[in-house]
Amino acid sequence: MFSNRHFGWKLAASLVAIALLGLRSERLGDSIHPNLWRCLAQPARWDGTALWLPRALVVASDADGFEIEVQGVRARVAPADRVAPGDTIALTGTFRASGPIQLKLLRKDPPGDESRRWPVIVSIAVVALAILNLLRHFSFRPKVIQVEGRD
Repeated sequence: MFSNRHFGWKLAASLVAIALLGLRSERLGDSIHPNLWRCLAQPARWDGTALWLPRALVVASDADGFEIEVQGVRARVAPADRVAPGDTIALTGTFRASGPIQLKLLRKDPPGDESRRWPVIVSIAVVALAILNLLRHFSFRPKVIQVEGRD
């Protein structure tokens, strides 16, 4: 199983398996927490679905609730909370086809907060170091590969 025989086929099968698992997880993730635009496009299908919106901009606020914008799509959220137009928030709630999103939990991001910048930089650095380590210890040398003869 771990020999170099049929290396190309094993590599191709591994890459296909990784691609299929990625597609499957994308579909499962979208069914767990769909995008807001998808919910608004098919409200009957997504009625009662839990929403998680990690980054939304508050565009209007009043005593009954507030309006958010996510990726160019606007939606109403109720009940009202202590938010003002221009605030960036993260929220969880329940999508309702007949009315506003029912708010469950809300978190305000501080102004100018770039909380995702450092985790992304650290993740890229870890991947780069792992690749450099692999290249340092394992190199592809075609002359070293032993070819088994067929009898």
